[in-house]
Amino acid sequence: MFTKKHFINTFSVLFLLIVNIIFLFEYSSSKSHILSTYLWLYIPLFFVIIWFTDKILKPARIIVRKNFILLFLLVILLLVAFEFLLNINKGYAYFASSAWLTSIAGGTFPYTNTYSFNLPFLYYLEAPFYLLGNVGLFGFFGLALFLYLVMQFSYTKKEIVTRVVVLLILPAFYFELLSGGNTFTNAVLVIAVIFLMNKFIDEDKINIKFLFLSIVFGVLLCTHLLILIPFSLSLIFFFRYNLKNLFLFSLIALFTCIALLIPFIRWNHSGFIAYGLFTNSFANLPVWIYILLFIAVVYTGWMISDLQELLFSTGMILFFISLIEFLGNTDYSNELILSIPFLILSIKEYEVDKFLGKKIPIK
Repeated sequence: MFTKKHFINTFSVLFLLIVNIIFLFEYSSSKSHILSTYLWLYIPLFFVIIWFTDKILKPARIIVRKNFILLFLLVILLLVAFEFLLNINKGYAYFASSAWLTSIAGGTFPYTNTYSFNLPFLYYLEAPFYLLGNVGLFGFFGLALFLYLVMQFSYTKKEIVTRVVVLLILPAFYFELLSGGNTFTNAVLVIAVIFLMNKFIDEDKINIKFLFLSIVFGVLLCTHLLILIPFSLSLIFFFRYNLKNLFLFSLIALFTCIALLIPFIRWNHSGFIAYGLFTNSFANLPVWIYILLFIAVVYTGWMISDLQELLFSTGMILFFISLIEFLGNTDYSNELILSIPFLILSIKEYEVDKFLGKKIPIK
């Protein structure tokens, strides 16, 4: 899975390592010593675990899904127990979500500080967990959904184990989960919709599945500005040979997103502009970056050939945009987490020709 010819797998792992090096440095107690001991230990350990996993697992072994389901349930239950009994360290995302939901439950305009930079529907999704007494449980829901997607779309035992092992050796993932963040789950929800589109969308048909998924994607657009990237790439990939349906799907999704934003705009226009929609760093990048991003998304969406390449391309573009935001303002390091689920799920077994590279299966 990680030979010199398996470029997607290799680059996915390398960029996941970079994301976690950034997190280890950013949240360490000794930021001034970038080459401190924990980095020297983590980097070789990361590669050793990847190499060991790749070598000991045989490609053709069949998945016994029941065993994995029981194992994953046990892991999630243990993590939830730890969350309730021992975890007292929360991040600003947890407190921002709690404050937002508390405000709106009390009839007060919720966008009152720069930490509430997510769009409204992400907080709505967290509301059931807020009612349960812990918004941080939203992250565990995201983990459960991610593990389900790993099982659903892995075809060999080696694929499923490799993807899970990669996730478990990422410090940024634990930081997100235990600090009560919502970025990982946000990305996983988008991936779930992309998989549904891959399974049910026929680019030449307009039916109930088409309408439902366009509305759902519109709802997810109303969670975070960066979701525009997987949204755009997915639409170009799935509808590149039917521009009429691409336009219709986009129109329905954008209308749904705008309809969810209008109540907040009418409630407090200046407050929403100051602390809501345009607080996010993505909304304040230089114009030339938007131009390059538009060209990259259109070109990439047209060129990718399968779901693996869609996930990989989305993860890479999210990584670079998030890195630009981080370099401009280190308060936005959490947005790097958006790329993690996409890059992990792009790791898979695929055939490589010695001269032609990756073989694309013909459906």
